[in-house]
Amino acid sequence: MKYKKFVDIEVAAQILGVSTKTARRYVDKYGLRSNGYKMINEGDLNDLKDNLRVCKDNDLGKLVKNLFILEKEGLTIDELVSACRYMGKERMGRALNAIKFYADYYRTPFFDRFGLNPENLFLPSEVLARLKIRDFHIIRNLAEEDSIALEVVNTRGRTWNYIYKESFFKYLDFKGIKGRIIFTSREISRLTGIPVNRIDKIALSKEIGVKLRGTHKNSIYLFTIEDLRSIREHDRKA
Repeated sequence: MKYKKFVDIEVAAQILGVSTKTARRYVDKYGLRSNGYKMINEGDLNDLKDNLRVCKDNDLGKLVKNLFILEKEGLTIDELVSACRYMGKERMGRALNAIKFYADYYRTPFFDRFGLNPENLFLPSEVLARLKIRDFHIIRNLAEEDSIALEVVNTRGRTWNYIYKESFFKYLDFKGIKGRIIFTSREISRLTGIPVNRIDKIALSKEIGVKLRGTHKNSIYLFTIEDLRSIREHDRKA
């Protein structure tokens, strides 16, 4: 919902739950419409508040990053809405609304600090969200295998890793999942009622899905919607 009403900086700070100094900084940082120096559009403030909550939320933030990369892979918003109908209408709505905010404002400081081009690189958290994994060592393994290329920045005793976009796209294309919504074994289990160990057993025996090499004993499987249907069919026939 968009509002025509403008509020002063003190009210804006209360809406956002920040100081007036931070609220003033947000006007420029997040492109809020202002009517003079101290008057800020109320609709922009409410949108910003919700988008910040979504991007900072653990689950919703991962979903936004996943959708952000899928959009970069060429999916339209309509295709994202159609493909992600399995993820819950409310969650999808909030995440889709936050994609532009995330792309234009939320992620850019992570690149600006080192003078890097955000159009050419992905953050590790974005790649982890796209592959639906938590273990950064898998990304490091892919880099060591030359499956993806990293930009490594060392400064003040810390190391920052970024993934080159085109190298990641080539990896996804090689695995047959570029531009595709993917599911984990647990997600397919929730959708179908088939136990996770049964799903993984079918995937192994029928060579279904993409198998990622993890650092633990068990491998990680990723599936497309076609894989989901195939697993369901094999389970029925068993």
